[in-house]
Amino acid sequence: MKDWAHLRKTDFLARITRGNRRLKTYLQTQFDRSAGLGPTYLDSWDFPLTYHFLKKGLLTAFPHTNLVGNLGFGHAAAVNTGASRLLPAPQPFPLKLPPPPFIYPNLLAEAYLTRAYWNPPLYYRAYLRIKADLAHGTLWKTFTSRRFWQKAIRIALGKS
Repeated sequence: MKDWAHLRKTDFLARITRGNRRLKTYLQTQFDRSAGLGPTYLDSWDFPLTYHFLKKGLLTAFPHTNLVGNLGFGHAAAVNTGASRLLPAPQPFPLKLPPPPFIYPNLLAEAYLTRAYWNPPLYYRAYLRIKADLAHGTLWKTFTSRRFWQKAIRIALGKS
């Protein structure tokens, strides 16, 4: 990530994110933090790897089935030994897996992942927020925060 300080001044992320401002802002923030340019340093392996793949024009393989049983987020993910309830049960990896006959970018899958994860509809973002708050016992904080009600009023008035 040594060249990120130079590359962030170009249209690199704008070309990759294809006009998705939320994704561009998110990636720029995480790349800044990973490169030590942000207010806080992010010690993570996934954003430098993503940066390298994007910079080199490489593709990432997405299997049709889940191959990992202990996937998680945050610090707890590093020591997670249990299966995630959000993902389907992992499938055994085939012993004799032939190489793919061809490799291509799946633009439909890319569009779906971008829409679902980086620009999800409001109802889905609300669902995820409430689900996380219920899991952590902080639902009362969400509905009593000033920021929540300001945003809810802006959305209701069509000023989002």
